[in-house]
Amino acid sequence: MLEKELTLEQKRHLRMELLWLKDPAKLAQTVRRILEKGELQKAINLVRLASTSENKPIVAWNAILSYVSEQRDYKSAFKLYNEMKKRAQHPDSYTVVHFLRGLARQPVSPEQVRLALHLHESLEAENSKVERSIIHTNAAMQVCINAQDYDSMWTLVSKLPDQGREAADQVTFDTILTSLRKDVESKARSDTDYDDKLTKCIDDGRKVWQDVIRRSKKGFLKLDESLICSYLRLLLLRPSQSISLEILSIIEDTIGIPTRPQPAKHADASQTQSLNDVPDRKRNMRTTAAVSRPSKFILSIILEAYLELPRNRSTNIPPMQYYWKALTENYSVRPDLENYHSLLRLCMLQHNSEWASEIITEMATSNKHSPRDSQGIAPGRTAYILALTACVREANAIRSGKARILERAHDIFDGMVQNLRPVPPRPVAKFLECAVVVHSPSQVYATLRKTMPVLDGLLHSNDKYTKSSSTVNRADSFKEDLTALVALTTEVVNTLRSAGVEDAWGGQQSFEDVKTWSDQLQRWSQDHGTKQVRPTEVTYLKSFANALRSRRREEHWKRVEQGVQKRAEKAGEQQGGRRRRHGRGM
Repeated sequence: MLEKELTLEQKRHLRMELLWLKDPAKLAQTVRRILEKGELQKAINLVRLASTSENKPIVAWNAILSYVSEQRDYKSAFKLYNEMKKRAQHPDSYTVVHFLRGLARQPVSPEQVRLALHLHESLEAENSKVERSIIHTNAAMQVCINAQDYDSMWTLVSKLPDQGREAADQVTFDTILTSLRKDVESKARSDTDYDDKLTKCIDDGRKVWQDVIRRSKKGFLKLDESLICSYLRLLLLRPSQSISLEILSIIEDTIGIPTRPQPAKHADASQTQSLNDVPDRKRNMRTTAAVSRPSKFILSIILEAYLELPRNRSTNIPPMQYYWKALTENYSVRPDLENYHSLLRLCMLQHNSEWASEIITEMATSNKHSPRDSQGIAPGRTAYILALTACVREANAIRSGKARILERAHDIFDGMVQNLRPVPPRPVAKFLECAVVVHSPSQVYATLRKTMPVLDGLLHSNDKYTKSSSTVNRADSFKEDLTALVALTTEVVNTLRSAGVEDAWGGQQSFEDVKTWSDQLQRWSQDHGTKQVRPTEVTYLKSFANALRSRRREEHWKRVEQGVQKRAEKAGEQQGGRRRRHGRGM
């Protein structure tokens, strides 16, 4: 195709077209349009005729070379590259970059690596019109990485100077660290050599980071957020408390948020700044190469690091609220939906229902007041599940204060019913679980009065939702969660009914309500099928049933004790009466 001869008629038509394409930029634009139509031969012929000693349409040549490389026809691309030089259309830096990026298209063969290294080395020749820079080395490294030829990659890295056009930049180190992480992620954890591979990659990453810090302190390299995140994500491949503390220390050094409370300005040396006080980022900068403005990506890494820190950690490590406030208020970071979900997961693990409730309120409020800025931040199914699970776990972990936690769960549930249509069944089940772990029959009854109308509406809209659902998987998940909610509600109602303590949670009316619910649930189970209650729910229900039986026994013995006391009092009164009558007879 590249050597196809043109007829005189074809040449005449192309020369006529070139009369209107004397501007190189306009010619390049026309060539791109021709290539979009798939007419490669016409584009090549047009650029060949346009290439003269006076006219240098290098941009148009670059467009063709990039197109051929994207088609993975590297042999033809290399021929075009050499043809440019023969026609005195000397390739520029962009030509080389286009070619190398084309060679990096996956899957990358050993031949592509060979071509990339050959092209990279050719730039060092005395007759090369292109001066090699770190941009070309970065592109060649990417070819080696995509081919998993790390030996060739390290060979390129080892030849880089500390200063000059070929000195490693942020992209170089970012590329290396990302490649190390992806190399580990491509391995199965079940592989026998996985741990050894992980250890080696993290050790290599630490060496690279030490080089980054060395160059940064000398002023040869300026840190950026992408580079910092690449290293921190590599460390997170082996999550542990020590790794999390190391990550917070690196963030302190590079961004300026201290990991320990700072002394207050007008306080004694023994006094410390509140953990919730946001630090002055300029005052706390540790290095001149610190990131001026972090983003949600740093926030995401901090959230992931905190998952490994124990709940009852030492006081010199600030709580996650400290970093959240510092980044969102002092650095104006706008959290995305995944940031909020990660924060709620942390609340769940730390049994912090109070903060979970505040987060849900913040998400709903920010979305309502500034929908453009907070697009997609409104709490949905996942957010409500995580927040209510935090309530369940905290209520299950403490002895006193359960009622206050249940109040938060009621607030979260009320907001969900108001904001979501249809209400997802899974968080409804979590709300019911929260009432169960409180072990209060009256609270369970009050919760059922809220969940039963919602469940009734879900069951009546189930068929409609299933038909209108965008995906089959989503519809199946909804139906499965709904069946599980029916099963849990049935067990809760049956447990409440069999306990025989209706006087403690509302008297005759509540007893009639529970009986009606039991009949409804039985009909629903017959219509929609049944499902086993989840293991954690079984545990909560058993504990609730035991608490009810214990309460029932306590009430029984209390009544017995009261009866004995009354009989004793009555006997005493009778005996006193007889004594008085006997005295009068004397």
